Amino acid sequence: MRSPTPVALLLLLSLIASPLLAEDWPQWRGTERDGVWRESGLIESLPAGDLPVRWRADAAYGYSGPAVADGKVYLFDYEVTSGEITNNPGGRDELQGTERVRCIDSALGEELWQHEYDRPYKVSYGGGPRCTPTVDGEHVYTLGAEGDLRCLKTSDGSLVWKKSFLDEYGI
Repeated sequence: MRSPTPVALLLLLSLIASPLLAEDWPQWRGTERDGVWRESGLIESLPAGDLPVRWRADAAYGYSGPAVADGKVYLFDYEVTSGEITNNPGGRDELQGTERVRCIDSALGEELWQHEYDRPYKVSYGGGPRCTPTVDGEHVYTLGAEGDLRCLKTSDGSLVWKKSFLDEYGI
Protein backbone atom coordinates (compact mmCIF):
# COMPACT_ATOMS: atom_id res chain seq x y z
CA MET A 1 0.00 0.00 0.00
CA ARG A 2 1.27 3.44 -0.96
CA SER A 3 1.83 6.12 1.76
CA PRO A 4 -0.19 9.33 1.42
CA THR A 5 1.69 12.37 0.14
CA PRO A 6 2.29 15.36 2.42
CA VAL A 7 -0.25 17.37 0.38
CA ALA A 8 -2.91 14.68 0.84
CA LEU A 9 -2.22 14.56 4.58
CA LEU A 10 -2.49 18.36 4.82
CA LEU A 11 -5.79 18.32 2.92
CA LEU A 12 -7.15 15.55 5.14
CA LEU A 13 -6.13 17.40 8.32
CA SER A 14 -7.73 20.63 7.11
CA LEU A 15 -11.01 18.82 6.44
CA ILE A 16 -10.97 17.19 9.87
CA ALA A 17 -10.03 20.39 11.71
CA SER A 18 -12.36 22.80 9.89
CA PRO A 19 -15.49 22.00 11.96
CA LEU A 20 -13.49 22.84 15.09
CA LEU A 21 -12.92 26.44 14.02
CA ALA A 22 -15.48 29.04 15.00
CA GLU A 23 -15.79 32.75 14.54
CA ASP A 24 -14.75 34.79 17.59
CA TRP A 25 -17.19 37.23 19.19
CA PRO A 26 -14.59 39.50 20.86
CA GLN A 27 -16.81 42.49 21.64
CA TRP A 28 -20.40 43.65 21.89
CA ARG A 29 -22.43 42.53 18.85
CA GLY A 30 -19.52 40.63 17.28
CA THR A 31 -16.50 41.36 15.13
CA GLU A 32 -18.14 44.17 13.16
CA ARG A 33 -20.44 45.31 16.04
CA ASP A 34 -23.48 44.67 13.84
CA GLY A 35 -24.91 41.53 15.46
CA VAL A 36 -24.27 39.42 12.32
CA TRP A 37 -22.77 35.95 12.64
CA ARG A 38 -20.61 35.34 9.57
CA GLU A 39 -19.91 31.67 10.20
CA SER A 40 -20.91 29.16 7.53
CA GLY A 41 -22.52 25.78 8.11
CA LEU A 42 -24.81 26.88 10.95
CA ILE A 43 -27.88 24.79 11.66
CA GLU A 44 -31.25 26.31 10.80
CA SER A 45 -33.21 24.83 13.72
CA LEU A 46 -32.54 23.01 16.96
CA PRO A 47 -33.43 19.32 17.31
CA ALA A 48 -36.40 18.36 19.50
CA GLY A 49 -35.65 17.65 23.14
CA ASP A 50 -32.95 18.89 25.44
CA LEU A 51 -29.49 19.63 24.11
CA PRO A 52 -26.52 18.25 26.04
CA VAL A 53 -24.86 20.78 28.33
CA ARG A 54 -21.14 21.09 27.59
CA TRP A 55 -20.41 23.20 30.70
CA ARG A 56 -21.92 25.83 32.98
CA ALA A 57 -20.42 28.77 34.84
CA ASP A 58 -21.99 30.65 37.72
CA ALA A 59 -22.18 34.40 37.30
CA ALA A 60 -23.09 37.21 39.67
CA TYR A 61 -25.01 40.36 38.69
CA GLY A 62 -24.42 42.21 35.44
CA TYR A 63 -25.92 43.51 32.23
CA SER A 64 -22.75 42.71 30.30
CA GLY A 65 -22.68 40.02 27.64
CA PRO A 66 -19.83 37.53 27.29
CA ALA A 67 -16.99 38.06 24.82
CA VAL A 68 -15.44 35.05 23.06
CA ALA A 69 -11.98 35.15 21.50
CA ASP A 70 -9.13 32.71 20.92
CA GLY A 71 -10.79 29.84 22.75
CA LYS A 72 -11.67 31.89 25.83
CA VAL A 73 -14.90 33.34 27.23
CA TYR A 74 -14.69 36.62 29.16
CA LEU A 75 -17.42 37.39 31.72
CA PHE A 76 -17.77 40.70 33.59
CA ASP A 77 -20.00 40.74 36.68
CA TYR A 78 -20.63 42.28 40.11
CA GLU A 79 -20.66 40.40 43.41
CA VAL A 80 -22.82 42.33 45.93
CA THR A 81 -21.63 42.17 49.55
CA SER A 82 -24.15 44.62 51.07
CA GLY A 83 -27.07 46.78 50.00
CA GLU A 84 -30.16 46.07 47.94
CA ILE A 85 -30.63 46.25 44.17
CA THR A 86 -33.94 48.03 43.56
CA ASN A 87 -33.88 48.71 39.79
CA ASN A 88 -35.54 52.04 40.53
CA PRO A 89 -35.07 54.42 37.58
CA GLY A 90 -35.70 57.43 39.82
CA GLY A 91 -33.20 56.55 42.55
CA ARG A 92 -29.76 55.21 43.15
CA ASP A 93 -28.82 51.91 44.71
CA GLU A 94 -26.04 52.17 47.28
CA LEU A 95 -24.12 48.91 47.23
CA GLN A 96 -20.84 47.47 48.39
CA GLY A 97 -19.30 44.83 46.22
CA THR A 98 -16.69 43.61 43.79
CA GLU A 99 -16.51 43.99 40.02
CA ARG A 100 -14.72 41.07 38.44
CA VAL A 101 -13.56 39.84 35.05
CA ARG A 102 -13.38 36.09 34.60
CA CYS A 103 -11.66 34.20 31.81
CA ILE A 104 -12.99 30.71 31.07
CA ASP A 105 -11.65 28.05 28.70
CA SER A 106 -14.38 27.77 26.04
CA ALA A 107 -13.84 24.05 25.43
CA LEU A 108 -13.65 22.81 29.01
CA GLY A 109 -15.50 25.47 31.03
CA GLU A 110 -12.60 25.79 33.46
CA GLU A 111 -11.80 29.21 34.89
CA LEU A 112 -8.32 30.25 33.76
CA TRP A 113 -8.05 33.47 35.76
CA GLN A 114 -10.02 36.13 37.57
CA HIS A 115 -9.36 39.85 38.07
CA GLU A 116 -11.43 41.61 40.73
CA TYR A 117 -11.51 44.88 42.60
CA ASP A 118 -13.69 46.44 45.29
CA ARG A 119 -16.20 48.88 43.82
CA PRO A 120 -18.97 50.58 45.78
CA TYR A 121 -21.94 51.40 43.54
CA LYS A 122 -24.09 54.48 43.79
CA VAL A 123 -26.06 54.12 40.56
CA SER A 124 -29.59 53.47 39.40
CA TYR A 125 -30.05 49.89 38.23
CA GLY A 126 -27.14 48.73 40.37
CA GLY A 127 -27.21 45.20 39.02
CA GLY A 128 -23.66 45.24 37.71
CA PRO A 129 -21.48 46.32 34.80
CA ARG A 130 -23.18 47.25 31.54
CA CYS A 131 -20.30 46.95 29.05
CA THR A 132 -19.24 43.73 27.35
CA PRO A 133 -15.48 43.13 27.58
CA THR A 134 -13.58 43.94 24.37
CA VAL A 135 -10.74 41.61 23.40
CA ASP A 136 -7.95 42.78 21.12
CA GLY A 137 -5.12 40.31 20.79
CA GLU A 138 -3.18 40.20 24.04
CA HIS A 139 -5.49 42.58 25.93
CA VAL A 140 -9.04 42.66 27.23
CA TYR A 141 -10.69 45.99 28.08
CA THR A 142 -13.56 46.53 30.52
CA LEU A 143 -15.58 49.54 31.64
CA GLY A 144 -17.38 49.15 34.97
CA ALA A 145 -20.67 50.73 36.01
CA GLU A 146 -18.89 53.45 38.02
CA GLY A 147 -16.39 54.30 35.28
CA ASP A 148 -13.45 51.99 35.99
CA LEU A 149 -11.71 51.49 32.64
CA ARG A 150 -9.16 48.65 32.79
CA CYS A 151 -6.80 46.92 30.42
CA LEU A 152 -5.82 43.36 31.37
CA LYS A 153 -3.54 40.76 29.82
CA THR A 154 -5.56 37.97 28.20
CA SER A 155 -2.89 35.46 29.23
CA ASP A 156 -3.25 35.83 33.00
CA GLY A 157 -5.60 38.74 33.86
CA SER A 158 -2.84 40.93 35.19
CA LEU A 159 -3.49 44.67 35.14
CA VAL A 160 -1.75 46.60 32.35
CA TRP A 161 -3.31 50.00 33.17
CA LYS A 162 -6.46 51.55 34.61
CA LYS A 163 -8.38 54.84 34.61
CA SER A 164 -11.17 55.93 36.92
CA PHE A 165 -13.60 58.25 35.16
CA LEU A 166 -15.09 59.06 38.58
CA ASP A 167 -11.78 59.98 40.25
CA GLU A 168 -9.97 61.54 37.29
CA TYR A 169 -12.82 63.36 35.54
CA GLY A 170 -15.52 63.69 38.21
CA ILE A 171 -18.10 61.80 36.14
